[in-house]
Amino acid sequence: MVRGLAARIPQIIAIVSISRDGKLNLKKAVMKHLGIQKVERLFLDKQNEILISAVEGNGEELPALAGNKLRLPEEILNKLDLSSNSMVGFIQREHAVAIKKVDIIEEEGERTGLFDIETPNKITRKAMTTPMPEQLLPRLEEQYKDLKLNYNVRSFLRGRQTVEAWQARKVLGILEASDEGLRVELISERLEKQDEDGSWAKSVTVTARNLREIAALGMTGEDEEIKRAVQWLLDRPQSRHNPGMWFLTDELVEEQQDIVRRRIQQTRGNRPRFRKRPASEIKMVKAGDDLIRNSCGPRIMWPNALVLEALLSLGYEDSERVQVCIRTLMVREWCECGYSHGFSDSRRKEPYSTEEIENIEKACIVQYRYGGLRGLKELRENRAYAGTQRPRVARIHRDETDEYALLGWTSTQNCEWMTTRALSLVKNSDARRVAEAHLWRFTGLQNTPDGKFSSPFGERWFSKAGYLEIIAGYDMPVAKVAIFRSIPWILENQNEDGSWGEEPERESATLAVIKALRNVKLI
Repeated sequence: MVRGLAARIPQIIAIVSISRDGKLNLKKAVMKHLGIQKVERLFLDKQNEILISAVEGNGEELPALAGNKLRLPEEILNKLDLSSNSMVGFIQREHAVAIKKVDIIEEEGERTGLFDIETPNKITRKAMTTPMPEQLLPRLEEQYKDLKLNYNVRSFLRGRQTVEAWQARKVLGILEASDEGLRVELISERLEKQDEDGSWAKSVTVTARNLREIAALGMTGEDEEIKRAVQWLLDRPQSRHNPGMWFLTDELVEEQQDIVRRRIQQTRGNRPRFRKRPASEIKMVKAGDDLIRNSCGPRIMWPNALVLEALLSLGYEDSERVQVCIRTLMVREWCECGYSHGFSDSRRKEPYSTEEIENIEKACIVQYRYGGLRGLKELRENRAYAGTQRPRVARIHRDETDEYALLGWTSTQNCEWMTTRALSLVKNSDARRVAEAHLWRFTGLQNTPDGKFSSPFGERWFSKAGYLEIIAGYDMPVAKVAIFRSIPWILENQNEDGSWGEEPERESATLAVIKALRNVKLI
């Protein structure tokens, strides 16, 4: 259902292909708009537009055909320049539909977008594509070469006694005289709260967070306190259905295995599902990072990403469990829906081959160019994307031409963002290639002038700085494109004290923005 502003804009109800003998199949959505259940009496109005209605007296009557089809007169076929397999769009009108020829074209621009250019007889759907980074980066670098922030971030950082402020000063090369003492103090504060078993609060997410922080402060995998914490993480129970992966709690491993057993026994009806999102579990995930606002996969994918990131930052990639975990992540797409029952529901159990990884890369680069679409062919062949699933959201009228902007692609799996973040330090070449491929697709979803990433949930899962934190972890051209595109947001959302974000994420958000700007040498 089309809502909001789009509800006041004439939408394309459906797009169909015309047959060789000039027949059109009226989709159910078209008949619903006309207020009919089957094709009986339809009327053709041939004035400025070609209109079809079910209201008697609105033009000449069209002959009824079996199977909810109608045949257009020869003069209409000629007027609309229609031939066999031409695409025809049905557009909303009051008590009627306009029928027009539909052509789909592409044109390179600064960013992706979909537009309908509509005249009385034709709709040209134009897909704007994004240039490749080697073409786009020189223009972006020139555009922002003299960038100046609205406020002085160094003033905000001066004298602040937090791990994020210490890291930010280190990134900027402005460590203060007292910062060595502060570093030691910050490490001590965290170690004082470490439990005897090596964990923090018996929580994998909180333990992972503390390990990331003290690693950033200079501790290494050789320190005894870190070894104990790492061992506690490595000793956490594993599900045989998700080898190597970390669950949010030990109890959830048992719960999943019980649910999988019952699913195997129950062959009919609604089988039990492991995937849930209790508020208490989401809260536990959020405790692992200030930039996390919510979690679409709190039981497996997000805690696993937080733990994996911590272990990789400390150089534990070669440990057996980390290796098994990475292998498991290389078997399927990174979404908790696909991992909630592990491999029990899947025939596939082997990691991606080199050829499959290359195909993933190619597909993600296409999605970068087309804003999430898998190319122009998808628009031509998938009528759902060409109809009301892709509603018009804005209109500009010029003489006899209307230009409509269409809703951008909004499909994004935030488990993928978290896993991509975790793998920013991975050395495994296959895992790194897949993670970097995701950055291409993510950047393709960054198709608004303010640099936000398209999502039906906006910033529900991360703050914008959280997305920047992930991108800044990769030193590759497409990541730099995403950062440059984020500069309008960075400028507009800087606080007067020089920081970004709001409490309690303000210092983490400021650090993330600094990392991003440092990645493209603008700070």
